[in-house]
Amino acid sequence: MVDSSEIDKLRKIIDEVDVSLLSLMNKRADLAKQIGLVKKNQIKPGVVYRPDREARVIRRILKENQGPLSEQSVVAIFKDIISSCRSLEAKLRVAYLGPEGSYTESAMLKHFGGFIEKHSCGDISSVFRAIEIGNADYGIVPIENSYGGSVTESLDSLINNTAHIIGEVYLVINHHLLSTEAGLEDIETVFAHQQSLSQCRLWLKTNLPNVNLVSVSSNSAAVKKSLIEKKSASIASLQASEIYKIPSLEANINDSNDNTTRFIVLGGEINNTTGQDRTSIAFGVKNQFGALYDVLTSFYNAGISLSKIESRPSGQDLWEYVFYVDLVGHRDDEPLQVALKEVSKKVSMLKILGSYPQAF
Repeated sequence: MVDSSEIDKLRKIIDEVDVSLLSLMNKRADLAKQIGLVKKNQIKPGVVYRPDREARVIRRILKENQGPLSEQSVVAIFKDIISSCRSLEAKLRVAYLGPEGSYTESAMLKHFGGFIEKHSCGDISSVFRAIEIGNADYGIVPIENSYGGSVTESLDSLINNTAHIIGEVYLVINHHLLSTEAGLEDIETVFAHQQSLSQCRLWLKTNLPNVNLVSVSSNSAAVKKSLIEKKSASIASLQASEIYKIPSLEANINDSNDNTTRFIVLGGEINNTTGQDRTSIAFGVKNQFGALYDVLTSFYNAGISLSKIESRPSGQDLWEYVFYVDLVGHRDDEPLQVALKEVSKKVSMLKILGSYPQAF
């Protein structure tokens, strides 16, 4: 038999804790407002959003966490607390690959919290442009998927724009097949982003072998098309299903259970070092024997770890490539400074795409 009196006692304690939490959160918010006022009175006002400072705050909190809350829960809670306090100074304008309900929107909310001004963009290049022309303070785009590989439009945009990487987010992807049709046998066309089609290739081949697969700019755009066209379906998130009021015929149709997409956060400021950073660079080398090996040797000799390397055609000369490399460390760390200085003498082009805190 349930002891209602004991439950009532515990609930009363919870109510008291909630009041204490509210008081402390408002105290934190007031301190954030005071910082904002100090910044405004400076000759050179400080920026509202500092990814390096936020990373240090959350890592310090995680060290203090004794449970039972998981690290993931603690990060999510403090992201929203920080976001709400930051909005008292100014509401960040963030451009993302939309429309509403996209995975990029979910990654944006995971990184920035919910107290922001959202700017949906129709394609990745428009996210970069929104920052370039001042319509957004920051942006977020997908850069790679654990199953489908890199997003080439994001890689190319990093080379051709001034906005650089100031943060990263990892998001576990669970694809759903959405449709107003009664069953799989009624579907003739499936709309989705090319990355999603790639991530669900085996499932589609097994369960919908004869359908027409159509690539579109985003999964949310795919949902909108499937709402219009008969005998069609789309691949998108459960969130998109709820937003656009379209049923999910099949859940978790991605071929890999640990399907994860990495997103990059874009901005104009330079981060300070946090001690747990990543630096992304792009460089070009001539098509000659040992050129790439010579560059990579510079990082090896400096004790710099590489977490990723890939290439894209340069678009300049035949068989010349641009190499994209992720390095462990910050551009201001002495070993990396030495390595980059040496590398700059060996390459035809070098661009530092950004130094930023590693994702939690």
